[in-house]
Amino acid sequence: MLLKRILVLTLVIALSIYIGIAQHTSKALQENYKTIAITQIVDHPSLNQARQGIVDALKEAGYHEGKNTKIIYETPQGNLSVGAQISKKLNYMQPDVIIAISTTSSQSMLAANTNHNPIVFSSVTDPIAANLVKNLDHPGQDITGTMESPPIQALLEMIERICPQSKAIGVIYNPSEANSVKSLEMIKASSMLKIVEAPVSNSMDITQAVNALVAKVDLIVLPSDNTVWSAMETLTRLTKQHGIPVFSNDPDSVSKGVTLALGYAQYEIGYDAGLKAIKILNGTTPNNIPVTTPSKQSIYINLEMARAIHLDLPEDLLAKADKVIGVDKKE
Repeated sequence: MLLKRILVLTLVIALSIYIGIAQHTSKALQENYKTIAITQIVDHPSLNQARQGIVDALKEAGYHEGKNTKIIYETPQGNLSVGAQISKKLNYMQPDVIIAISTTSSQSMLAANTNHNPIVFSSVTDPIAANLVKNLDHPGQDITGTMESPPIQALLEMIERICPQSKAIGVIYNPSEANSVKSLEMIKASSMLKIVEAPVSNSMDITQAVNALVAKVDLIVLPSDNTVWSAMETLTRLTKQHGIPVFSNDPDSVSKGVTLALGYAQYEIGYDAGLKAIKILNGTTPNNIPVTTPSKQSIYINLEMARAIHLDLPEDLLAKADKVIGVDKKE
């Protein structure tokens, strides 16, 4: 009888210890489980590359979806009113970090951030002009991120080599996008050629904008504009028909028919933003994480498009391109 009581007591103690360990482990798992929200103004290939870079950076740091991390993804598909509602929803949810892809999403998220959630922005042309931060080294209590300040001057120098006889540049942009307006200002400040503007308010305006430019310009330079990006295939199909080369600072746009791009690949921008999010998850405040650009600029060329519009590209430029579509770079 005594032995039975001892065995029962031993089992009770062992069970209590097991329950205590399980509760402690469960609590530890809950404490280590992170919720990450990603909001993106529109779902299209360039910004999707940025999002993939973010997710890959998180995975490499040990944050795996469904294991120790929950990733919430929201996009208003370009609708600003819906975007504002998404931002309010994410503010209310209070995830461990919010990552906003594009200037528009970042502005919306910061405006709604009454709970002072840590925010990391990605794919923003000029965070100071967009009123996201006042200082790049110490961006603010709630926000930091990765900018994609476009190398406009370097791109225009390449264009001058490729199209030396050009007299007019067309620029298609959405005036409501701060990043696009900033890019247009940089193009104007950096070029001695005539700049012909073609403003659009949505992707449905692209056809009209291209048709308005083709008789007035020798080439088109695209700013960092989400409205334009979302209709890139339509734009490049039309410019191909008219033999007009298109240039941009978005390397990912080359796969959609842009002739040449010099800039930061969206994947690299997103990956860098992901690294900043990891620092926040590890306890660093946004104000102590400087706003930066990725370390590498890339040259992407669509040689197939260049040949289709009878545009000759310098051999040395082809040789140093990071990616050439339509032919092997070493050919």
